[in-house]
Amino acid sequence: TLIYAMNLKAGYTIVWFNLYDKKKSIFSKNRDFRKYPFIGGDLNIFVLPLPSQLSLMKAKRVIILDDHTLFLKGMALLLIECCVTCDVLTYQSISKLRSDRLNFDEFDLLISDIELPNEDTFGFFASLKRDFPKLPILVVSMHKKNAIIRKCKAIGIEGYLLKDEDEQLIIAVETIINGGEYFSKTIINFCRQTKDMGNILSNREEEIIKLIANGYNNNDISELLFLSIETVKTHKKNIRLKLGTDSVANIIDYAKKNYLI
Repeated sequence: TLIYAMNLKAGYTIVWFNLYDKKKSIFSKNRDFRKYPFIGGDLNIFVLPLPSQLSLMKAKRVIILDDHTLFLKGMALLLIECCVTCDVLTYQSISKLRSDRLNFDEFDLLISDIELPNEDTFGFFASLKRDFPKLPILVVSMHKKNAIIRKCKAIGIEGYLLKDEDEQLIIAVETIINGGEYFSKTIINFCRQTKDMGNILSNREEEIIKLIANGYNNNDISELLFLSIETVKTHKKNIRLKLGTDSVANIIDYAKKNYLI
């Protein structure tokens, strides 16, 4: 890959740097280069892949949402390197993304982390699926937890990768943009293993955990869910067995870490 740089103060002078031999030379300003909008300052960076790396996809518009700057920029670079005609917008918060009032119908994919500080990511996903059902979503997260993966599937998320599975990113993007779903092999195997072990929480058990975390007692839960007291007690017993704890504090902590509340 060749990295291009243009010094804005020097006008249209463009210099290229070969990462392998450190050589440099001057090119015409009429060359077709791509500006990375997320890199500011006096130096603007351009990438032009070598012929063997040219676009795997036609021109697409992609939004990337992640609060970690380095990861955000790295993913954008990786996408543009494989699709020089792609338009990639990067955001570090849902609030900033909302404030730009984008028409999400004009985009082909949203790639997003789950854990964004002080923001309701799942609520945002759900609103997108309601208002812009044609926009597919690929989650790229560090979390490998059954409750989170199930919640993504329930909302209608089209794909899920772990953050260390960079070699699968382009395949996932292509698959989802072309109308498919892509859950990494690690995620699929993890879900199968936990299901086989029998320790996956049921939807009803997760519902009861939410109520426990919000301070409801057995009688409250019984009335809200139209269950007998004995059934509620049985569910709570199964929850304690599956989570390996009798502590209400630990159950509440589980609910927070797995985005149940």
